[in-house]
Amino acid sequence: MKKIGCLEIAGFQFELNSTCELPISLDVGFQHFISKEEKVTDRTIIVHNEIIERPLHAFLAYEAKQENNLLWQIFQSEDLLFIELYKPDSHHIQQKATYSSKTKTWNVYCQAVTNADEKQSLEPLAYPLAPLMWYYLTTEEDLIMIHASGISLNGKGRLFSGFSGVGKSTLAELWKKEGATVINDDRLLIRIMPDGSIRMYNTPMPYIDASKQAELQHIYLPFHSKENSYETLSGVKGLTHVMAFCIQHGYDQQAILHHMAVIEKLMNFCSIAKIGVVPTTEICSFLIQHEV
Repeated sequence: MKKIGCLEIAGFQFELNSTCELPISLDVGFQHFISKEEKVTDRTIIVHNEIIERPLHAFLAYEAKQENNLLWQIFQSEDLLFIELYKPDSHHIQQKATYSSKTKTWNVYCQAVTNADEKQSLEPLAYPLAPLMWYYLTTEEDLIMIHASGISLNGKGRLFSGFSGVGKSTLAELWKKEGATVINDDRLLIRIMPDGSIRMYNTPMPYIDASKQAELQHIYLPFHSKENSYETLSGVKGLTHVMAFCIQHGYDQQAILHHMAVIEKLMNFCSIAKIGVVPTTEICSFLIQHEV
């Protein structure tokens, strides 16, 4: 087995190893998430050039579909997760993977692909496996993954979360015009750090982007409105509103309880507000005026 490198995701180190001689190919979005420093490994990924059979005693725990086509299936086999992932275009098996929470190890099984130059390689982290790895990280660490846009301006981080169409990306662009850095406008990892501070991180996307992070102070849940408005949310109301936009799988009660506990901790350091938004740059100064 040889070490290929290390990926840094939300400050966690994923060591990537291979059991075969074929080169490993990663999407362009991973380019700036490759760690150049030797740090303690938090999770291990081992890549194999084969497709294995599912254990006979494994039972189906969860499956994700898109227009009745399978994206992935999660099976439970004693203390091991067994995941079967399908190609988004042909719906044939793309990879199979196992994860052990005891050893913090992913084993990824995939077959070689041939590129335009007639050269073969392995693509172990092709979508949707990599985001699933980040999701399972959130079930074990002080971390949540959320559908949101995040920006940072003058050391202050703000996050805008909600269903598609509420204006998250628009808000990110408006803040960008005011000089803010956009951390990501689709998916963010929010981590409670050992010192109690809260940081938001982007993750590898299908396009090239720098690895970015920022301290987070404010969480906003926007909706379209004829005038800008601000409603502070706290307690159960704040928790459930944030939880609604976290990326999670409902089959594991312990994971849900863990995410709720993380959000409760997060609420001690971040304000949460529901905001009506008129999409002009005036919303930026409006929010600053209302922030405590």
